[in-house]
Amino acid sequence: MNTKKVVFAKLFSKEAAKTQKLSKQRKVQLSLADELGSVYEEARDAVRNTTERIDAAYELVSDLISRIPDPENFYQDIEGSRTRLQVLIDRAQEASNDLGIDPSDSIDGFTQARDMLDTFLEVEDAIANYRDDINPILSASGLR
Repeated sequence: MNTKKVVFAKLFSKEAAKTQKLSKQRKVQLSLADELGSVYEEARDAVRNTTERIDAAYELVSDLISRIPDPENFYQDIEGSRTRLQVLIDRAQEASNDLGIDPSDSIDGFTQARDMLDTFLEVEDAIANYRDDINPILSASGLR
């Protein structure tokens, strides 16, 4: 056979076609591998960034919740003062009744003290409203 026929025979033989096909497959596989590696790195970065953002959000929420005053502390803040005021008003009322006088006319500050008891009731209502609003948030957070 002459050289030309041998070359053409090799070029167009089934083996040559198979070799070319394998070569193309390798190029496709290499291309897919490169693309897969690139997309994997992108996905890994997305997961890492998202996880970091979620962790930071939880940290912010935890910090915020730790700064929210417990409603029961508000009751403790006013309870002692309200109780002492009520005791003194009751004593003043009793003493005035024993003497047959009106405590509002005869005891300086009695009317203001009695008005303060009404203010305490308003504050206690505000605390109850705050408690009703904030407790579900605190409970849902699971952080307190």
